[in-house]
Amino acid sequence: MQPCDNVGLIKECSGPIGLSTHIILPQDPVARTGIPELEMQRKYRLTYSYFLKFAKPLRQRADYKKFFEEQGGAFYSVYGVSTATFAPHKVVWRDMGSIVQAAVISRSEPRGAIPEHHVMFVATRSEDEAHFSLSVRR
Repeated sequence: MQPCDNVGLIKECSGPIGLSTHIILPQDPVARTGIPELEMQRKYRLTYSYFLKFAKPLRQRADYKKFFEEQGGAFYSVYGVSTATFAPHKVVWRDMGSIVQAAVISRSEPRGAIPEHHVMFVATRSEDEAHFSLSVRR
């Protein structure tokens, strides 16, 4: 997979342990909801068709029901995604464990790396700020 557009439908993900993969994230980080279904059908037809295969389990998610269902949000909306999620510089750490293992993630891509659900993060304005923040956390 490779990034398919400037909205960030597919982004590279990394964590403190250095694993890397891709995710399809059809999310408007400003509106904090999924890209509207009509827009997905029109602009990203194949991606929308892919998500339709999983519509039933995606609609059954607790976060979907709690945060998006009543407002008519797209069934593939993801809770907790904002502009900070796509920041190019972050300090990341695991949310569980007996010791804090933190790292700086800096990317040249416009939206940066996306931490997954068991990785906490603080977005920073620059790589220098991220390293400063990391040194304070240690």
